[in-house]
Amino acid sequence: MKNIYLSVALLLTVVSFLASCSKSYDYLNVIPKDTPMVASINLKALGEKAGINDKENKEALGKLTGMLKKEMNAASFEKLESIIKNPDECGIDLGKPVYAFYSDKNDMILTAKVTDKKSLTNSIKLLGNDTDISELTEKEGYSFSQIDGYSYIAFNENTFIAVKSKTSGDSDKLKLNAIEVLNGKSEESIASDKGFIRMQDKKADIAIYNNFKELDNDYKEILEKSIGIDGAAEECKLISGIFFENGRLVIKSEFYTDDKKIKELYEKHNDYFSPIKNSMLEYLPKSTLCLMSVSIENDKIFEMLKENEDFQKNISLEDAETIEKVLKSVGKEITFGVTDFNMTETPAIVVYAEAKNGDILKELYNNKDSNSLTRYSKFTELEENAYLIQTGRDNIFLGYKDDMIYATNNENTYKNIGNKPEASAEDNSYAKDIKGKKVAYIIDFNALSQLPIMQMLLKSGNAKMTAMGSILKNADNMSVTYDDDFTITVQLKDTKTNFLKQMTQLAKEFAGI
Repeated sequence: MKNIYLSVALLLTVVSFLASCSKSYDYLNVIPKDTPMVASINLKALGEKAGINDKENKEALGKLTGMLKKEMNAASFEKLESIIKNPDECGIDLGKPVYAFYSDKNDMILTAKVTDKKSLTNSIKLLGNDTDISELTEKEGYSFSQIDGYSYIAFNENTFIAVKSKTSGDSDKLKLNAIEVLNGKSEESIASDKGFIRMQDKKADIAIYNNFKELDNDYKEILEKSIGIDGAAEECKLISGIFFENGRLVIKSEFYTDDKKIKELYEKHNDYFSPIKNSMLEYLPKSTLCLMSVSIENDKIFEMLKENEDFQKNISLEDAETIEKVLKSVGKEITFGVTDFNMTETPAIVVYAEAKNGDILKELYNNKDSNSLTRYSKFTELEENAYLIQTGRDNIFLGYKDDMIYATNNENTYKNIGNKPEASAEDNSYAKDIKGKKVAYIIDFNALSQLPIMQMLLKSGNAKMTAMGSILKNADNMSVTYDDDFTITVQLKDTKTNFLKQMTQLAKEFAGI
């Protein structure tokens, strides 16, 4: 019967965008201010963007409703049908965000705003006839129903909670836990936390707040070392917003802190980068599988390295001088690309960096026996400004040409260095989106789907590969960029239809409805 419960939840989500509004936000009081994570889910926006009320989805909704009718008793189905037609009858304000969070006991809790306790009670009693929910009981002004040894639902006049506990307990223990959660005080809640308010201001379809204060000590240490301030994790939050837009999914994430010292350091780190100009894309083929571009302020980067304790301890003075010369020899923009892949050879990789000359390469070659970066490799001069470094079976072709320093592990790529392909990566749709960013990483789904190995797998008849093929057929690319925020974008080929609606259509096709 649990599948029926999940189906009912699905149908309630489907119609949630029709729900009424409420002025009270008392239900936020159950979210403790020290929660390690909380997510805000805008069901109304998700329903609208999925196109649930569109004509083409009515048939699918009818099929799903018909499936439930066969499994549910008449009274339960009649109640569900009335909720679908008038969502207000469920007793929960589905027009307000639903929040999922962790308690201080690491219980996973979902909370929603109650608009009518009596309606909610009736809904759960009727729908509970076809689920594993125990009979509702009243205690100290709230209603309680146990699902299993770890889970329960409870609600009062203002707040509904569904709790998945980390530890099992008898009904009395779970009821005490419910009282504690439902009686949360506003001054002890997250409602006034500036990071939480910042999360709400994003107006995202789904927003996520992570409190680094609750990280494991190992992760805290890594974060604090990267920032360079002891105790920084106690002051930092990661705030993310997920947006379903026409033709694409966008996830924006930012570090948030009120600590002045951390803010200043973060702004200083931003100064190490400059906007990408896409100056190297014209040398990469349009079919490049993935690429990364970064534009750095070389002098500032080296100054930062010199101040880093690990760099000071682990890098010799001689190697530090070599690194400084390399950084001063290349320009700001560096682009890395994977241009080919098969199952029998190493992926073809090429790196381009802006440069005024190839003097640094000559110097490395002339000092190859004394430089720790090259002394364990065979370093050969192939021609003027072109070299080969061999380490075991690995070959790296290195050189200077057309105001670029290049490196590649592919001999054919080396032979064609400087020859601009007829169709380049600059012609791809993502080029305009990454220009002006400070760091950009791209995966091109179009190029991946055309690989012989991928074509073979997609035609194998395997169900999972068939599903992947359907996704690849609709996908264009995925980008990860950094400017002031980190942004992940999944771009589809259909740029006019909402991303969520397209995913809903794919799900319907897989489910056969």
